[in-house]
Amino acid sequence: MASKRKRLTLKEKIEVINVAENEKLSLRDLGEKFKISKNQVSNVLKEKEEIKRLWITNSNENSKTVKFRKTEGEDIDQIVFKWFSAIGGKNIPVSGVLLQEKAKEVADSLGLQNFKASNGWLEKFKLRHNVTFKTVCGKKNLVLPNKTLCFKGEKCSGGKSSKERLTVLLCCNSEGEFEVPLVIGKAKKPRCFKNINPKTLSVQWYFNRKAWMTQNIMIE
Repeated sequence: MASKRKRLTLKEKIEVINVAENEKLSLRDLGEKFKISKNQVSNVLKEKEEIKRLWITNSNENSKTVKFRKTEGEDIDQIVFKWFSAIGGKNIPVSGVLLQEKAKEVADSLGLQNFKASNGWLEKFKLRHNVTFKTVCGKKNLVLPNKTLCFKGEKCSGGKSSKERLTVLLCCNSEGEFEVPLVIGKAKKPRCFKNINPKTLSVQWYFNRKAWMTQNIMIE
């Protein structure tokens, strides 16, 4: 395996792709064959569709300075990073799961159905943007949750926890069939139900002052 990084021409990248597709060699074997590192082989294969397109349209097959278009993953990364920066300024705790959900939401809005906001994607996002997981300082006993993702070196502080509450009951009967979900809120008809009849919802809506499960509701 070559120790020094070798810059491949467009033609050489096409050769790597052709051998990988036809001979089914491992990254190590491909690297030894073309005297490049496994990482270079991996990067070429990840960008193979763009390389093929450039091979068809680019007349200079020996070019080493071909610029690739911004990838779809970069679009998602930039949008999520902008959202993360904005929400961090509002002292709103952000978990890894929330960040992954936001990434999937962005991918769906861009029509990228094959994107997976995996744990691997999350770790790479944190490394790219120097993000770490910290305990929120300040009024710790009033903060929920008490940990959040934030930029390294950034002081994270919180305020009082929200008093908004919903109770949700999910269950199934003795035959294993799912029952209609039960949701308990604080108001008989919240403002968000202005033009909605709660009886038409796909859940059973109950309410009380604390949005708690009560004996009467459970019996009913």
